[in-house]
Amino acid sequence: MKMQRVWLAVAVALCLAGGCTGKGEVVNLNLVGAPEKDLPKVKGVEGLTIAVGAFEDLRPEQKRLGKRTHLGGGDTYFQVPGGNSADAVAKMVGDYLAARGWRVVSARSGAAQPDVVLTGRIQDLAVHAKSRFMATDLTAKSKLSVQAKNAADGSAVNLIVFGAAEDTEFWFDLEDAQEIVNDALNKSLDYLVANTKVEGRTLRLLD
Repeated sequence: MKMQRVWLAVAVALCLAGGCTGKGEVVNLNLVGAPEKDLPKVKGVEGLTIAVGAFEDLRPEQKRLGKRTHLGGGDTYFQVPGGNSADAVAKMVGDYLAARGWRVVSARSGAAQPDVVLTGRIQDLAVHAKSRFMATDLTAKSKLSVQAKNAADGSAVNLIVFGAAEDTEFWFDLEDAQEIVNDALNKSLDYLVANTKVEGRTLRLLD
C-alpha cells in the first residue's frame, strides 16, 4: 500500500511539472510519405510519369490536424508546419508514390506533360490524443477523394481512399501523434495502389 502511494505521488508530481494541463498551444506534426524502408515497389509503373497537382482541403478547420486533451483539462492543438494541410498532403502523396517506385515529376507549367496528373480533396484528416491517468489514447483517420487524369485519352480514375489507426501509450510523446496520423494517411495511399493498375501509359481501376 505504501509503495502504491509513492507511485501515485510521483505520478501527480510529474503531471503537475510536465504538462497534464493544456494551455491552447499549437504544435507541429510532419506528414511523411512511406516512412518505412524497403516498401514493395508497384509493378509496371517504371515507364509511367505521374505529377501530383493541387489538393483542396474541405475540412471546416483547415489549419488544424486535431488536438490533445490533457488529463488536467485544456487542449493542445496539432497542425502541419506553416498550417497549410493541403500542400503538406500533396507533398506527402508525391513522396509516397516515389517510395513505391513511381516516376514522380513536377506539375509546374512548362514542364514536360506527365502521363498522369493526380489531384485530390481532403475530406477528413485528424489525430486526437486523450490523456487519462497513466495512459493516452490516440486515434487518427484519413479520407481523401483523388482523381488521376490520363493524358493519353483524357480518361480519369476517381477514388475515395480511407485510413485509420489507433494506439495507447503509457506516456504521451509528440512523435506518437505524428506517427499515428502518418499511419492513417499511408493506409489511405496503400488503398489507392491496391485498387489501381497501370495499362500502357494510363492508370485504371482494377476490374
